[in-house]
Amino acid sequence: MENSITSFRPLLPHKNSCHATKRLSGDIIVWYRSIYTFSHDAPPPQSKIPTVVHKQKEAYSLWVRLHHNFPRTERLGLGRKIDSAFLDLLEWTFVGAYLPPEQKIPVLNKAMTRLDIVKFFTQISWENKLIQNEQYIALSLMLEEIGRQLGGWKKGLQTKLPNLEPGRKT
Repeated sequence: MENSITSFRPLLPHKNSCHATKRLSGDIIVWYRSIYTFSHDAPPPQSKIPTVVHKQKEAYSLWVRLHHNFPRTERLGLGRKIDSAFLDLLEWTFVGAYLPPEQKIPVLNKAMTRLDIVKFFTQISWENKLIQNEQYIALSLMLEEIGRQLGGWKKGLQTKLPNLEPGRKT
């Protein structure tokens, strides 16, 4: 039963086996180690996502850590509202990155509205002492930077495509 076909592991040497190199070639040992050791430290491949989306992901990561410290009732009320607005913000910005230029401005307007909602409800959570001062300052600075980036993106599109924005005077 030691070397049966259904039992693959006994064919391979144990970790501290003295006769490992004699029993199997070095190639098989390297292959065995590569199967059973995985590197989870390697980051996933990066795609061409705008910088503002990366900033939003960082801000959302901070928000998730803060959200876990909310009391249960606030986590399910105000916390869920902020979380939903944050996810909408990420979604609209990500979608806007891949739209044709003439369709981006309305989507960016929606994203900027969601950002304002996130800021508003985050301020309410800070006023109700659900978020500490230092954490609120860090999150607010990230949200302000995201707002500047979204505004700059929209302004750049408006200068490239001046006839797309209704009501804009040239």
